[in-house]
Amino acid sequence: MRSFSEVRKELVESVSVIPENFFILERDSFRLGEEVLNVVFAREGKNVNIFLNNKLLDEDFSSVKSAKEEFKNIRNMMNEMINEGISLGEILNEINIRV
Repeated sequence: MRSFSEVRKELVESVSVIPENFFILERDSFRLGEEVLNVVFAREGKNVNIFLNNKLLDEDFSSVKSAKEEFKNIRNMMNEMINEGISLGEILNEINIRV
């Protein structure tokens, strides 16, 4: 019998809509305030991209390591903004402008 976390992970992966020309390298999810967000690191050609809740962020990276480092900074910024009372929609718009 599969554990709840295995089933949950499978369900999260099944709702992720990433364009076919991207090869998924890693998936993760995290809690931001009361919301759970999905992050996918995917490769298109030689570039690594980040999808946040199925939306492509506007920057390419040369490696998964550099994409993860940048996303760590983005995630910290998102946590600070949530703590200041900014809505998730505004945060996602701000991230796309910043990146």
